[in-house]
Amino acid sequence: MNEHEQIMAIIRAKNESPIPLDPHRTGLIVVDRRGASEQVPDGAHDEAPSGECRSNHQGRNIMNRLSTLTLTTMALLFLGVALPSGDAVGQQKTLKEQLVGTWTFVSAVNTRPDGTKFDPWGGKAAGVLVFDSTGHFSWQVIRSDIPKLASNNRLEGTADEFKAVAQGALSYFGTYSLDDSGKTLTQHIKSSSFPNFNGANRIWAIALTGDELTIASQAGAAGGTNELKWKRVK
Repeated sequence: MNEHEQIMAIIRAKNESPIPLDPHRTGLIVVDRRGASEQVPDGAHDEAPSGECRSNHQGRNIMNRLSTLTLTTMALLFLGVALPSGDAVGQQKTLKEQLVGTWTFVSAVNTRPDGTKFDPWGGKAAGVLVFDSTGHFSWQVIRSDIPKLASNNRLEGTADEFKAVAQGALSYFGTYSLDDSGKTLTQHIKSSSFPNFNGANRIWAIALTGDELTIASQAGAAGGTNELKWKRVK
């Protein structure tokens, strides 16, 4: 196949493309009878010299569209692989970020040295535990069946009334920290209704799953070891 036949084959292949030709944006190749070719600028179609004319702009347009489509497809695929889903982002939160919020008391179980278990609150407690993002916390657990003081004055009561109040409430506050492994919570207590906790550090093993928080200590305030469960307030 000589040069002239090669050029004509290329022109025929481009001319058979299903994409329509835009007459307003088409540059023409003019091939004379000797096989030479030259580019005719847009708008000069009517003045082109005699010869067989075909558009090479159409082929370039096809390649441009294919290149754009390929790059777009690759970009979308990359985004689909590289960007994590919303759930994955949520799972990447640190333990502290997950811990921050308000938790309501669910249950408490203490274990004595002999292995027997008991509920120090008699199954009648309500409570709230709050962690803020600045590292501060507040803890309150109170029995719901504490009898009222007959005097209606919190400073005046009988020995039995004060005993019921002391045994039926535990409140304290301070700051908290988490170890690097994310398995230990330390409460640095500033002040407590149980004076033995003032200035003390309470160390808890911590397990957080979704909206459920479990903490366990080797030194329960009511003796033995203890485990408490909390539920996130929404």
